[in-house]
Amino acid sequence: MVRLSLAAGLAGLAGVAGFQRQAPQRPTTVLQYKKTAKEMRAKYPEGGKVPYVLTKDAPPHGVAGDVLKVNRGFANNYLAPQGLGEPASAEQIAAFEVKLAERAAAEAAAFDAAAAQAQQLMAKGDVSISRAAGEDGGVEAVSAQDVQQVLGLDSSAKVTLPKMDGFGDYTVTVQLHKQVKVELPLKLVEA
Repeated sequence: MVRLSLAAGLAGLAGVAGFQRQAPQRPTTVLQYKKTAKEMRAKYPEGGKVPYVLTKDAPPHGVAGDVLKVNRGFANNYLAPQGLGEPASAEQIAAFEVKLAERAAAEAAAFDAAAAQAQQLMAKGDVSISRAAGEDGGVEAVSAQDVQQVLGLDSSAKVTLPKMDGFGDYTVTVQLHKQVKVELPLKLVEA
C-alpha cells in the first residue's frame, strides 16, 4: 500500500510544471559534436608536451644537456623537483641539435674505423695459437686476451670464444663495434 501511494505521488508530480527529469548536457563544439581523445591526439600529437633540457644525467632518459619532449606532468612532478631538468630555451635547443650532429658524425667515424679494422682482420686469414698439451691430454686454456694479443686488438674489442676442449679448428667471434661483428677461424695447435 505504501509503495502504491509513493508511486502515485511521483506520477502526480510528473504532471506539475517544471518537474521533469533531464539528462546532463555534454559539452559540445559549435557543430554539436564532442571530439574523442583519439581524434584530439591525432590533431595535436605534441599536445601537453614541453621541451626540457636535462641538467644532470638521468640514466633511462638521457644525459646532461639532452633536450627531451616530455609530458607537462612528468616535467613538473619529477624532473623539476629532483633538479634533473629545466625548461629549454631556443638557444639550448639549437645547441642540442648541433650536439646531435656531432654525435652522429662521431658514430659514423667509429663505424667506418671498425669496418676498416674488420677488413684487415679478415685479410689475415687463419690465426693460430700454440698451447702445451697437459699430462692427461688436455689443453691449456685460451683466453680472450690471448686472442686479442695475437690479432693485435685493443681491449675495447669484445672477443667471444667457443668451448675449446682440444687441439683443432674453432671459430672466434670478434665484435669491434655494436654493428660490426667478425667471425674468424682459429687454429689451436700443440707447442
